Amino acid sequence: MKLSYEFFIALRYLKSRKKHRGISFNTFVSIAGICLGVMALIVVLGVMTGAHEDMRNKILGVNAHLVVLNFAGGIENYDLVISKIERTEGVTAAAPFVLGQVMIARGKTAHGVYMRGVDPKYEEKVTILKEKIKEGSFEALKEKAPK
Repeated sequence: MKLSYEFFIALRYLKSRKKHRGISFNTFVSIAGICLGVMALIVVLGVMTGAHEDMRNKILGVNAHLVVLNFAGGIENYDLVISKIERTEGVTAAAPFVLGQVMIARGKTAHGVYMRGVDPKYEEKVTILKEKIKEGSFEALKEKAPK
């Protein structure tokens, strides 16, 4: 039987010499090094893939996958627009929001930021914002009935 050159070299270095039984120390170290390197690569790739998935889920959990804007101004009848969007194939939910610049001040320090205002009735369907509130409750944002 004729062996390929690569296979012949591999067998030559894997087999021990006649005076030794088993594999040589160099062979053992080489195989162990390759196994350790492959194991480390698999672990790192698994961790990075998991971290990437987790980061993407966190970002998409609080931000919309798609934003519909009217650059001429706000959308007046947003209930009608939401119902049209939700009838689109592949859309699970839609929610209105307002976005504006606000000033936040604490002590003598003030910062300009963008603030997004949401309607809790719709927002629960499209984001994980309710789960991320650390203090207070999402229900506190809901409009209370007049007494």
